[in-house]
Amino acid sequence: MADRVLMGNDSLKKSEKSYDWLGSGIYFWEHGPERALDWAREQKQHGKIKSPAVLGAVIHLGNCFDFMDVRSTRILSEAYPRFKEDQELRGLAIPANESRVEGKAPELCGCRHPYEEGKTHKAL
Repeated sequence: MADRVLMGNDSLKKSEKSYDWLGSGIYFWEHGPERALDWAREQKQHGKIKSPAVLGAVIHLGNCFDFMDVRSTRILSEAYPRFKEDQELRGLAIPANESRVEGKAPELCGCRHPYEEGKTHKAL
């Protein structure tokens, strides 16, 4: 498949499994070609692919909220109290990550918000 994609004869297929952590889409390992190849080899062992391969990609994220950048997490810390208040005024619950797979924990990511020390919130 890698050769077909590189030649323009095929395209990457997005995953739409119910257990996809971040929803449907095409997943990439940032700075992790060896991990990507390990994953491909595992897929071959399970009979899901024939020839393990890794494609490199240059991806420009554009307007993106990067949780690895402290600038973004500071913005989140400043915005969360206003978001929470707005949700409460509208009578809406705080969105939560919930498993769509039976038997898995309903919370994929719990985090503590610095303005509400000691309280655990579900990730937005």
